Amino acid sequence: MERLLKNNWKFKNPEFQKIESYSNANYKVEDAGKKYILKVYPYEKNAVDWVEAENNLLLWLNKKIADRFPLPQKTTTNETFAIDTKSKKVFRLLSWLEGDFFS
Repeated sequence: MERLLKNNWKFKNPEFQKIESYSNANYKVEDAGKKYILKVYPYEKNAVDWVEAENNLLLWLNKKIADRFPLPQKTTTNETFAIDTKSKKVFRLLSWLEGDFFS
């Protein structure tokens, strides 16, 4: 995951902390004084569709009400998620919002 974050989001020295979740893996990631949540899904068509739809909704919500919803972080290729064909996983990075976490 460190390689993926460095290659796709230009992280320098990411630190990870696993967060409980129901159906996918979630990690709190800290790098250069900023916090994020990394969500990891198995690579399958419905996972990609779900990630795209949820990211589009979060982007729309952030335009309407700023700083109340996690914001998808763009990759170096201007995408809102990354696919790692080697591990067969879909990754997306969201801004971290302080507060109680509901997985």
